This record gives sequence, structure tokens and C-alpha cells, in this order.
Amino acid sequence: MFNLCVAHAYNYSELTAMSLVVLVLTGIEALCKVDRRFAPFTDSLFSRASLSVTREQLTKEENEQLNTNISAFLRVLVNHFLLPAAFQVLEYCIRRYQVHVYSVSDLLLCALPYHSTPEFARLVALLQLKETSWEWLAPCQQTGAPPPRDLLVRRCVNDQVGQTAAALGKAVCGQRFERQQQYLWKW
Repeated sequence: MFNLCVAHAYNYSELTAMSLVVLVLTGIEALCKVDRRFAPFTDSLFSRASLSVTREQLTKEENEQLNTNISAFLRVLVNHFLLPAAFQVLEYCIRRYQVHVYSVSDLLLCALPYHSTPEFARLVALLQLKETSWEWLAPCQQTGAPPPRDLLVRRCVNDQVGQTAAALGKAVCGQRFERQQQYLWKW
């Protein structure tokens, strides 16, 4: 269970399938008001029909299409990750699409700009990192703390995943990310 926002009014453990749909529709509607790029996902990832999706029963091609849609959605979500509506939608993605198992890299790339927040630490705690390129975050799962900044800097400089994350951050956040990145390299 995701339940990132402890102060949130929802008790995620008691959600039924239909109340989960109401929750995600409320969340995606709020996100659409903030950023219209979320609108296409209301008819695909977050429709009532998505309730019948079971990843294990999808064909390879259907899973690839689902992964493409999830990846596109998470690239839009990166700028809105800390909004309560994002947590509602991520709860749905975890329960319905098992993104914490099948889309670990996309999910972490979405959340990485918020690496120092408790929300990032909570997300990392839910992920199945074993045998992924993100396995180095496993100690954070045990401590429940965000990863140390020096560890992130070393990973960004020294490995493919880190370089991908840095490139994504620059593409998504533009000048703001470049200034933060310059600060990180000086640190």
C-alpha cells in the first residue's frame, strides 16, 4: 500500500475496488486542472475499464503498451509528484498496475527530483529493487530515510541509471535543474 500522505483523509487499506476508482478519478481530475497533459490518461490508464486489467493475464504486446502508457504518465507526473492528487493516482497505479514491481525505473525517475523528501523514502520502501539497476537504494528501504546526497551524486556521475536520471531531470525541469545540478557538483 502506498499511502504516502499520512495526514491524508483516505484510509487506503480499506478501499474497495469501486472506491479506488472514485479516488483515482478524483486525483486525475485534479491533476488535469493543474496540467492538461494528464487528460489523455483518463481514457486509458484511469478509466473504469482499467479495473479489469490484470497484468499477469495481458499478452506481451499488451504489457509493452501498458508500460509505454505508464512511462508517459510518470514523465508528466514528475513536476507534480508532491501533490496529494499524485498520491491518489500512484496508489491506483501500484494496486492496479503493480508499478512498484514492473515499472521501478520509471517510478524512481519520476520521484528522483524529490529524493530528500519523506515521500521519496516511502516510495523507495515499497519498490521491489532486487535485481534492478536501483538495488543500491536497498539500504534506504531498511532505514526508511531518503538516500544521502553524496550517494546520489556518485551514482549520477558514475553509472548509466544516474546519467539517465540527470538527463531526465534536465529535460523536465530545464534551467532550474541545471542550477541544482551545478550546486550538487560543487557539493
